[in-house]
Amino acid sequence: FRRRFQIEQDILAVAEASNLVGQAALAQAAAQRTSVTAPARPEDAAAARAAVAAAQAGVQAAQTAYDDGLAVAPFDGRIGSFAPQIGDAVSPGAGIGTIISDGAPQFDVQLSDADLARAHAGDASAVTLDAYPGVSFDAALASVDATPVPGAPSAHKAVLAFAAADARLVPGLAGSAVITDAPRTDVLLVPASSVLTDGNASFVLVRQADGSVARKTVTPGATEGAQTEILSGLSAGQDVAVF
Repeated sequence: FRRRFQIEQDILAVAEASNLVGQAALAQAAAQRTSVTAPARPEDAAAARAAVAAAQAGVQAAQTAYDDGLAVAPFDGRIGSFAPQIGDAVSPGAGIGTIISDGAPQFDVQLSDADLARAHAGDASAVTLDAYPGVSFDAALASVDATPVPGAPSAHKAVLAFAAADARLVPGLAGSAVITDAPRTDVLLVPASSVLTDGNASFVLVRQADGSVARKTVTPGATEGAQTEILSGLSAGQDVAVF
């Protein structure tokens, strides 16, 4: 990469030099036009402008080639590993190595669909690492990606931020985490068996004052044991059918 970087830098320097030459030619043509009583020939000025345009295009092409050859890290840190060798072709988006962040240590976990509905940024968590059995590290839920993990449609990536720096928290350690969702009040709960599905829609059957039953579309939240949270579609006090 160092050799390629030097070559592309040389190309960029040559293109910039050509640009300066073209600009100088245009300036000279303009000077000649003002220094003589007869106007400069249009073809001379046109040729100078064409030279400048060609040189500028060369600079842009060299800059593009240089930018395309750069591998830019998404955050500051130190290189942990780097796989490609000189001459290797690298596809866009392909992993080429690892970076050890200089920032606060984090721990990646995967949440199920049910856990995703209950997880909120800031939830307290405890991380246990296989390398240190019996030791728990305090952390907090930093972010949750609602997009499923590729190849695992029911799994979602979540990032835990450790509460304090610790020399034992190095990249590559495996472990598990327990996330404690923050307590909430005024939560509307119904028996889990009352929530039915029709395709992608969820609904419950609500008993009316005249004894009839009406279907009500609802948005369910987390399920805890035999109860399911209802986020919208029902009001407290409504009578739902239980199955």
